Amino acid sequence: MLGGPERAVPRLIERLQATGAQLLVCHSLGGLVALQALRAAPELPVRRVVCLG
Repeated sequence: MLGGPERAVPRLIERLQATGAQLLVCHSLGGLVALQALRAAPELPVRRVVCLG
């Protein structure tokens, strides 16, 4: 993950706002980034997160 979670979280929030995704399937550190993004932006339309590995 280039730039670390500090850059990844805001980028993920922007992507989720643009796409309106309701389901995330994440692996490893991606799951932690996704959960942090949802904590930072609870208004996002994501209804379910699946974290693997």
